[in-house]
Amino acid sequence: MNKHFDINRFRKLFEKELTERIPLILKNCMAVSLSYIGFILLGVLLTSSPAMSMMSRSSFIMTVSFVVAFLAPFALYKSFNHRKMGIDYITLPASVNEKFLSMILISLVIFPFVIFSTLIVTDTLVAIVRPSLFEYYIFSKESPMTFSISSLADLSVFPLFAFAGNLIFRENKIIKTILSTALIFVIFIAIISILFLYVYDSQLEQIRATTNSVSIQISSLQEMSKMNMFDTYPGLKSVITLLSMVYNIAFPAGALAAAYHKMKTIQF
Repeated sequence: MNKHFDINRFRKLFEKELTERIPLILKNCMAVSLSYIGFILLGVLLTSSPAMSMMSRSSFIMTVSFVVAFLAPFALYKSFNHRKMGIDYITLPASVNEKFLSMILISLVIFPFVIFSTLIVTDTLVAIVRPSLFEYYIFSKESPMTFSISSLADLSVFPLFAFAGNLIFRENKIIKTILSTALIFVIFIAIISILFLYVYDSQLEQIRATTNSVSIQISSLQEMSKMNMFDTYPGLKSVITLLSMVYNIAFPAGALAAAYHKMKTIQF
């Protein structure tokens, strides 16, 4: 039997962990479903419009899904590195690789997906029962909810930082994770500001003069690197591409590497 990864051993571990956490997942599904219904009723009562706007519904669904994805590791595996309770998890008959993959699938994939699906189902049921409350179905062509590889990458950065923070910190996990993540992004934004405001300011001014405006946002770095307007400025385009790779690749990979290293070297 492979000591690093065995599919049968992983399956048993995954089924055990998922079964133990299903009650918590279902409780959260009920909570977000009821909160969404409350949000709809409150919105209808507080506004003059008889129908909830598509933008409001989409914003609520995406915001709650994002928050749940960020908090999921803390909720599902908060005792992993506890000095006493964590010993039970460490002594499970499975390798570090199997535990790591199971933890990722349950906390970063299954739990957020189930919550998101619950909100979509709730929205659809309300639309069927009381169609007058909604303008359109949530996934109609009028919906502002769109998904792409880049948008999924944007949504995964913070949950992966939370995943790493849950394994790295033992006390005040959420606060320490938020503060450390904020520090990383402050440094990253400071670097971007220096580059765009001082190093490449003249090139950006020339681009603005021909395209009216250029909006610099962290989440749009990947799209910016593909824009034709930067083709005549290869240095600037290379910097934007590099920054995009740091945000979309280095940050997630770094968070996963830190989490894996902590899981592999944890001591009690």
